Amino acid sequence: MGRSNTRKLIALDTWILNASLEEVYNDSDINFLKGWQFGGLGGFENKLSLTMAHADGSNIMRLYKGFPEKVVGMRAYQIKPGFWDLVTGNDQILEDHLNDLKAFANA
Repeated sequence: MGRSNTRKLIALDTWILNASLEEVYNDSDINFLKGWQFGGLGGFENKLSLTMAHADGSNIMRLYKGFPEKVVGMRAYQIKPGFWDLVTGNDQILEDHLNDLKAFANA
């Protein structure tokens, strides 16, 4: 991997590790990440997720140029403690909120 790409990957990973979970979450393509994890991607996005999952650091930085939110989400999944828990936990928070709204509307 070229020296420039190594520095860029280190900078990206450092930001992911040092930023709050919410900041990383907001800069990530969460639907892409969940589609990758739960097998919901098709066509191009499926191939892109497989490529990202197997890419070395130099190629990750090349992919980052075109798909920054997708790369941030995948890298955060790989290296950020608590990130996946936040992603899947937000689904429950949203579901609880919708149930509360339904209960309120039906009251």
